[in-house]
Amino acid sequence: EKRQFGDVRGICPTASGFLFVTEKSLLLWNGSEARVARDFAPQFEADSQPRGCYSDGPEILLRGPKGVHRFDPRTGAITPAGIDRHVTVLVRRSDGKLVAGARDAGLFTLDGGTSTPFAPEATEWLKGKLVTGGARLRDGRLVFTTRQNGLIILDATGEIDQLISEDAGLPDAVINEVRVDQEGALWLAMEGPIVR
Repeated sequence: EKRQFGDVRGICPTASGFLFVTEKSLLLWNGSEARVARDFAPQFEADSQPRGCYSDGPEILLRGPKGVHRFDPRTGAITPAGIDRHVTVLVRRSDGKLVAGARDAGLFTLDGGTSTPFAPEATEWLKGKLVTGGARLRDGRLVFTTRQNGLIILDATGEIDQLISEDAGLPDAVINEVRVDQEGALWLAMEGPIVR
C-alpha cells in the first residue's frame, strides 16, 4: 500500500543500506527489502518536505524548505538541526563543520545545533542564485555550483578563490550537481554535457 511514493529526490548511504528521500516518505533499502521508515505527514506539508539528504558516518541529515533535520533510521525520528532556511546543499569542511547553502540567503556553518553566517563575499555573490551542489576538494577548498551562474570555489577560510562560468570555458552555466573523483578531479553534471 506504500508503493505510490512519488519522485525520488535524494539517495544517501547508511550503515545498513540506502535511504531514499521521496515526495511522501523516507524509504530504507537494506539490499533485500525496502521499508517505509517515516511518512512526512503530518510533520511536513506538501510544499515543505525534505528535498534531499546528506550522510557522513552514522549521521543522516535531511535538507529542504524547512531547513536541516537529523533523521534516526532506528526510530524514524526527525528533529531540527540548527537552521530553518531553505537549504539546497550541505558540504563538510576539513575541520568537520558543515556548510549549508540556503536559498537566497547564502552560506552558513552548522555546529552543535546553531547556524552562523559563513563567507560574506561568497554569500553576496550567491544571493539570488540557486545553489545546486557542493563538494570539498582534496586540498580543503569548497566548491558550490549554481543553476545558471557557473560555480564558485572558496578557500578553507571562505574567501573566494575562483568564479568559473561560460566565460572561463564551461560549455554551459547551468550546473545540476558536482562530485570529486578518487583522483581529486571535479566532475560537473550540466544541463546537457558532463564536464571533468
